[in-house]
Amino acid sequence: MEGIVKMNHKNSLHEGFKILFETKGATYVEKNSAWYLYRRKLLYQTFWKIGRFGNLILLLLITIKRKNSVIIDKYNNTYVVDCKNNINRDLNKAKLIGDDIIFQSIHLKFNSRKTIFNAFKISIQLYKRQKITCTEDFSLFIDYCWFYSAIFSFLEKQKKFSLIVAKDISPYSAAFVTAARDKQNLVSIYSCQGMVSEPGILRNHNVFENIFVASKEEESNYKKLGRRINFSISTTFNEIKLIDAKIKVVGVLLSSNETNWDYSTTMTRICECVNKIHLLYKPDIVMVRPHPNEVDKMRNLFSPFKNIFIIHDGSLNEFIDTVDFTICGGTSSAIQVLEAGKIVLYCSQIDCYYPNTYEIFVSHTLLDLNHDSPDEEKINYYYKSQEFLKKLNTVICIHDDDSCKTVLRNIFLDEVKKSIMYNIDY
Repeated sequence: MEGIVKMNHKNSLHEGFKILFETKGATYVEKNSAWYLYRRKLLYQTFWKIGRFGNLILLLLITIKRKNSVIIDKYNNTYVVDCKNNINRDLNKAKLIGDDIIFQSIHLKFNSRKTIFNAFKISIQLYKRQKITCTEDFSLFIDYCWFYSAIFSFLEKQKKFSLIVAKDISPYSAAFVTAARDKQNLVSIYSCQGMVSEPGILRNHNVFENIFVASKEEESNYKKLGRRINFSISTTFNEIKLIDAKIKVVGVLLSSNETNWDYSTTMTRICECVNKIHLLYKPDIVMVRPHPNEVDKMRNLFSPFKNIFIIHDGSLNEFIDTVDFTICGGTSSAIQVLEAGKIVLYCSQIDCYYPNTYEIFVSHTLLDLNHDSPDEEKINYYYKSQEFLKKLNTVICIHDDDSCKTVLRNIFLDEVKKSIMYNIDY
């Protein structure tokens, strides 16, 4: 069986694994993994207690579930890891990709026996390095081991490539970072609009040759480390549409509450939020847009309350076009609503999906439905004020950065020179 192993895992520094556990780690495991088994806490818990044999069984189950199901995006020799499609969206927005640049979607092909065996070896090695204290830790750990084994095997014969990952690090992106670094290839990290500076990434900033940030705070933090950075693609905002006296439709954007709240808590929190909306603004309709993975669950959960609000499962653009303004939990979709020129209020009551991910919420850039109880006059006054624009400019990049476009274009067109590839200034 030893004959099937070609990787020398002991030589890997597993830098992506270190970043994974130093960023969000176990506390926000649902943010870090978007695959098949991670929500099944009882399953992970059971096999974690069994020990090494449990690791092996779980890796086998993951391999069966993920066979030909993992899609890798690529253009030329650049791989893109971005489960929310934000990088692709920004590239389109800046017209850096179009008819001439189309991502190729590739199924991750791997030898099942080899992947399981190598992942098991890695799990033994990393278990000694990282203290696993809970089931959520274990799910991150085992997912990383599987992805690293499968990705390294997939890339085994490919020597030269580059990688760009979104900043919300997952076991998948962390494993890809390690695989690329093991082969001494360029790795870049891209921060989407409104993201906060995460200490774990800052501490490991040397892993990334190119760093794209989306706020002044991020820029400042990297400059303290002696790094030169580029801003992410700038955001453009339509003129804010103020609220009329007659409010027809108020939208509610939900972040994911899977595994965080039970049904009773979910119903209570959302209903309390909707009731407050009715009390304050007396709209004709309240339209709730759940996280895309939870539309069916929400529709079933709230079927007895059809007279209070309706569930929306169309595209986000359709939702934005329909509503007069929006109340949101901690979701990045709020930024797209603002871009479209619609007012967004924040409601911490319906936010359980890692609210600190986005600086736009923790900085109180948006009025808070719970704390401010804003009426129409207060909302209109604030969102057309210089105070709002100043706060927005602090947390979201709204100025154009040509150097960012140049570096991104070079990465994707495979014309990167060493002066750009190793853009590090210590």
